[in-house]
Amino acid sequence: LVEEFMLLANQIVASHIKTPRGEGETAPFIYRIHDSPPPEKLKDFRAFVQHLGYAVGTENSMTSRSLQRLLKDIQGTEEENVINEVAIRSMSKAVYSETNIGHYGLAMKHYTHFTSPIRRYPDLQVHRLLHEYSKKMSLQRRRYYENVLPDICAQSTERERVAQEAERASVKVMQVEYMKRHLGDQFHALISGVVKFGLFVEITDLLVEGFVHVRDLEDDYYSYDPLQFSLTGRTNHRRYRLGDKVTIQVVRVDPEEREIDFRLMNADEHPVRRKLPHKQGYRGNQ
Repeated sequence: LVEEFMLLANQIVASHIKTPRGEGETAPFIYRIHDSPPPEKLKDFRAFVQHLGYAVGTENSMTSRSLQRLLKDIQGTEEENVINEVAIRSMSKAVYSETNIGHYGLAMKHYTHFTSPIRRYPDLQVHRLLHEYSKKMSLQRRRYYENVLPDICAQSTERERVAQEAERASVKVMQVEYMKRHLGDQFHALISGVVKFGLFVEITDLLVEGFVHVRDLEDDYYSYDPLQFSLTGRTNHRRYRLGDKVTIQVVRVDPEEREIDFRLMNADEHPVRRKLPHKQGYRGNQ
C-alpha cells in the first residue's frame, strides 16, 4: 500500500510540472524515464513466458499495460522471481533525464522520483525545484537549470548504478556466508539463467543463486541455444531451460570469490516442470 502511494505521489508531481507550461515557457525538471525495449528482446521475453504457461501482449506488440498485468498476475507464484528477473533483463534501463519521454515499465506518461529526498539526490533536487516554482521562478533561474540539469541527471544515473552494484555485492556476501552451513544439503530450485558454460539456479525458498557448470553435466555434451534460453544434450536430447524446476545440492561455497556451486540431483531425469494453465485477460496494474 505504501509503495502504491509513493508511485502515485511521484506520478502526480511529474504531471503537475509537465512541459511546456505555457507559450514560450518551459519548466526545467528531472524526470525518471524508461524507454520502450528493443522489439527482439520483447519477442524473446514473450516466448519465455509462454514456455511457462503465460501470455503477454500479442504476436506483434507488447504494451506496457499488458506487461503490468502479467507482473500482477504472477504475484505469489513460484515463477514470479524468475519472470521478474527476465523482464528486467529484457527492458531498457530506467534513467534520470531532463527530457520527459514517459516510463514504459510503469505505464506512466509523467514520472519522477520525489518520495525519498533524505537519501536520493534527484528527489532532493525535485523538492528544490518545486519550492522555487511555488515562488514563481525567474527566467534567469530557469536558464540556469536548463544548463545544469543534464549534468545532474547524468551523474545521478551513474551513481545510482554504482549503488545498485554495491547493494548486490553486499547481499551476495551474506548469502555466501549463510550457505557455508548448508554444504551438502539439497534444495528445490528454479533455473534463473542459462549461458553456454552452465546454469544459474536460484533456491526457491531462500532466493539464493548459485551456478551449475556445464562440465558437471557429465551425462552428455550440452549445446547452448540463446533463443530458447536452454542447454540441450546432443545424444539424449535432454533440455534445461530458463524457469525449469530442479533439485540441487550445494557442493562448493567460496567466500573470497563470493561464489556458490550446485550440482543437479536429477541429472539422469528430465527436469521436473509443473504445467500451468494458459492465462489471458490479466487485471490490475503495478
